[in-house]
Amino acid sequence: MNAYASYNAINSKLHTRKKNLLTREDWNKVLDYTSVAQFTEFLKKRYGYSVHLDNNKPEDIHRGELEMILERYVVGEIEKMLHYFSGPYKDFVKALLLQYDISDLQLILRAIARNESINDFQRHFVHSEAHTKLSYDKLIACQSVAGFVEALKGTVFYEDLKTMTQEDVVTREFHMEMKLYLLYYRLLMKKAEKLSPNDYKVVKQIIGLKIDCLNIQWIYRGMKYYDISREEIMVYSLPGGNISYNGLKKLVYAKSLSEFESLAEKHLKADVFSRRGDILLERNMDNVIYETIHKINDEDSIALALRYIFVLEIETQDLIAVTEGIRYGLDKEEIKKYLVYTL
Repeated sequence: MNAYASYNAINSKLHTRKKNLLTREDWNKVLDYTSVAQFTEFLKKRYGYSVHLDNNKPEDIHRGELEMILERYVVGEIEKMLHYFSGPYKDFVKALLLQYDISDLQLILRAIARNESINDFQRHFVHSEAHTKLSYDKLIACQSVAGFVEALKGTVFYEDLKTMTQEDVVTREFHMEMKLYLLYYRLLMKKAEKLSPNDYKVVKQIIGLKIDCLNIQWIYRGMKYYDISREEIMVYSLPGGNISYNGLKKLVYAKSLSEFESLAEKHLKADVFSRRGDILLERNMDNVIYETIHKINDEDSIALALRYIFVLEIETQDLIAVTEGIRYGLDKEEIKKYLVYTL
């Protein structure tokens, strides 16, 4: 028995929570909608999503607001899991919430760097108010990037961002983003090392795969779109994945995009580069993760908890894709191409 994780209790709870995930019948209903208002009304009747949609008019929901609402729901579900963990397990699950702090930090930083108003920013935040270590009132009061960085002193973010300048945020935005996610995955895997050997193995299988997918997307876009060196691409590749350092190096220094794609698909054992270029790349990566996590059936481990979180995150991305498809007048069959649930 794990002294820090009540798997019987959490797995029982998760089997109940899984009933809140959309069924194939639900998805078919959603895909028949022709307006965002219809789609929003559907979500308002579903447990979890309804809590965050109650005060919104169906016709007023835009992509950014919907994304915020769905992310808050995921945060709430992670928070509920914390009751079933203690010690290093609770620390690990809390670390999963840091990505939502990162999302809000980026929001504030961009506004400060571009001299945009940050009044009423709180209504856009998605972080866990109960578990954040950041003083958001202090952060949104900052007038400059330098002041913002100083306000992070004493937090896990300070060391990685202390040399960042106003110009960095405006002209080298992806550097800021990669620095934050380097920190996040480094901390997450460090927390995972304190779990049992079996649970650490599960984390490596699931989160290690997520890191591999993010690295492959980063390297691909770095090679194709960004005017940066291979050395810099290598520096900003995320740690903790299942692809070895030498394997990562071969990907970064591939002689061509076609060679890179071939190597990446060999690592993932999946065809993720379609004829539509990188339009569907993220969807294809999510599908690799979705299929992999459903092959891990160890109920006496952290597997079910991680699976629920990852499936919920994928579901929210599918819901956003449906909204965008409806907004742009795409037909049902075209929208399906952007969804993981259909594969």
